[in-house]
Amino acid sequence: MTYWNEKGDSHIRFWNAELYQSYYRLKDQINSEGYRSDMLQPSEVVYLGSCDVMSSIPHGELRWVNLVYRNIHPEQPHIVLGTVGSGLPTMVRRLYSYIQNFGAPKHVYMTVPRFDGYEYVNKSGNCYNVSSRVGSAKFCQKTGLINDDELDTWLLQLESNKKLRNIHNNQYILEERFAFLETICKLHNIQMHWTFNPSDAAILTLQENISLFENISPFMKNSFVGLPLVKDHFVDRTIGIETHKAIYEQFSLPEEWNYEKLCEQSKKNFDWANEKYGRDIIKFENNY
Repeated sequence: MTYWNEKGDSHIRFWNAELYQSYYRLKDQINSEGYRSDMLQPSEVVYLGSCDVMSSIPHGELRWVNLVYRNIHPEQPHIVLGTVGSGLPTMVRRLYSYIQNFGAPKHVYMTVPRFDGYEYVNKSGNCYNVSSRVGSAKFCQKTGLINDDELDTWLLQLESNKKLRNIHNNQYILEERFAFLETICKLHNIQMHWTFNPSDAAILTLQENISLFENISPFMKNSFVGLPLVKDHFVDRTIGIETHKAIYEQFSLPEEWNYEKLCEQSKKNFDWANEKYGRDIIKFENNY
């Protein structure tokens, strides 16, 4: 396995667990490469996401990736490089790997999840995202996706990451990953279209670090389509049907960069989540 040139997904496959499939009704919807899309192949359009593209909404055709695919790029294969629990570093790696294997697309549509975590590869050779959500680690151990030793390592990383996190380090992380994305896109003449995935953790992380986006590069500003207002969440706090529609609307009618409006929309999303969940905005952050 080469993590920077892989065709299949190397993340811990949450959906391999019987409990996950029974709850999210994902059976037979994930291909052998680990993605909820067509098998990987050359395409002019690639979609990057995380829990939003893997969501178990009752009507799958209403996911934002399906709406963009059906209404804007129906002539292209449906290539969705997204899995549960992944983050921005995963997206950089997957885009690079896709290009190495299948050539560069002309368009990339991307929803940025929380951006303050990093990837780690455990002793079994599987990647996972280190952020703060303890419940993800305990779920994987409970369902046999990782062993007790790997759980202990993961929990230690999460605890350390909480103590080390600060806005200056988050700026370093963000700038590094945005620089990778910008370099890849410029090198291959890819038109980037991006916004944020307003799930629980993404809402809180953006609001706490909103100042980091005031001075992002001109390329990333020009590629930003605007921040959708969160409309609804499912019980697992992934985005609901109306929020998927809001994301699609941002991609279909992109706005020019406006930092003041970004701040305003971010605060509205935070207030919505704070009213709905109180201080426990990130589900399963401290327990499971």
